[in-house]
Amino acid sequence: MLMIAFAVACTGSSSGDRPPAPTDTDPTEPPPPTPVITFEGEPPANVLIVSLDTVRRDRVGRYGDFENTPFLDSLFASGVVLDDHRSCSDWTSPSMACAVTGLFPPVHDFWPTPTPIEGITSLPEDVQTLAKLLGEQGRQTRLVSANPTFSVDVERLVAGYDDVQTLAWKGASAVSAAGLAALDEMLVAGGPWLLHLHFMDPHVPYCPPPGYLPQPGVLPDWEYDVCGQLPNAIAEWPTQTPEWRATMQAHVDAYYGGELAFLDDTLELLWVDLDARGAFDDTLVVLLSDHGEQFYEHGGHGHAFDLYGEENLALAAFVAPGLEPVAWTGPTTHVDLFATLVELYGLAPEVPTDGFAVGLAPADRVRLAAQLRPQASPIPDEAWEPLLLSATGPTHVLHTGWSETLELYDLAADPAETANVYTVEDPEVASLSDVLLPLLHDLKTRWAQLGDDPTPPAR
Repeated sequence: MLMIAFAVACTGSSSGDRPPAPTDTDPTEPPPPTPVITFEGEPPANVLIVSLDTVRRDRVGRYGDFENTPFLDSLFASGVVLDDHRSCSDWTSPSMACAVTGLFPPVHDFWPTPTPIEGITSLPEDVQTLAKLLGEQGRQTRLVSANPTFSVDVERLVAGYDDVQTLAWKGASAVSAAGLAALDEMLVAGGPWLLHLHFMDPHVPYCPPPGYLPQPGVLPDWEYDVCGQLPNAIAEWPTQTPEWRATMQAHVDAYYGGELAFLDDTLELLWVDLDARGAFDDTLVVLLSDHGEQFYEHGGHGHAFDLYGEENLALAAFVAPGLEPVAWTGPTTHVDLFATLVELYGLAPEVPTDGFAVGLAPADRVRLAAQLRPQASPIPDEAWEPLLLSATGPTHVLHTGWSETLELYDLAADPAETANVYTVEDPEVASLSDVLLPLLHDLKTRWAQLGDDPTPPAR
């Protein structure tokens, strides 16, 4: 089994005139890494995980010029928010697999999906999940999920929950109500608990309730209704004029923004109800988004297309009594959420994980992301590749796929990843490809059938 290093090693000078090693009092010596999520005494007994589907990070007020999410913004300000956070994929099943197993699927020869791919393990039988580990400490464990791809449809992905309630494609109000009912049952039973709520909003179709729809006359006239006819408009996009496309995007922005505002208000009401039950008195809240959404920045609409930032950047935060607010800017990814909870709760010795507890990752770590593409690309003139990979370092991200074409983007100068600066001589290419290409070559050997007659996984 190929093992991939998630941090690029730094080597010192080998010359005879090497400078003396820093002493304990040397001001140039960087401080040793320390955990960021810490408590005086025992950590909170209960854990509430709130995962949000398809939330594009730059549409949240903290990260963009939008005002649809004041409650989420207040949550981020009240806890440890991870401001340089990425998912490990661009759709729900693999992204949530990283968060609840601490493993990056391709390295471990599995790919979670409701539709098994021939020759590829969906999830290993002995996979450890947060629910299983926290449950073994005596907690009641419940999951309410509006997305079937994070439910019993991918059975081992939700291993360890005492009860899994799947509200397929239901909106935020339904998830909130079911979550409160599940919590009430656990409170009656007594003892510590884990409650995980997975909200589908703002996944397509973008259909916010009436109070969150754009006011008449605000948007330019357009022949399509975003809520019911978006697939028709997406099919027409390639042949349309710039003016038509701008009008479509204005409508999409308004409806997607309405979905986000509705989600934000629903979460605020949920927090009021949880607080009234005393749910936060001894509870650690873990908030994350599974992936983002592309609005034609790289040629397509939706997600599960590419690993550029609009689909791969994600939200993550920890909130709890006694946890000092911190804006953490170190590089993090979904596997770190698992690693943090394993460390914090002492869940089990030597639990395998590809992550680091927040604060312990080296600054030069490389974060990996992957996508098994579900179908031939809907993006005009784009060659379909059944497997995509990316490696994000401190300053650059390197993309590749089955064809081994390389794209390099300077995230400081070009955070939108629009200008490919790849040259074979670039030292960033060498450092990132040393991580990325061995994994790609190994996957092309182990998963060779993807290049021949792939079985499309469901999204």
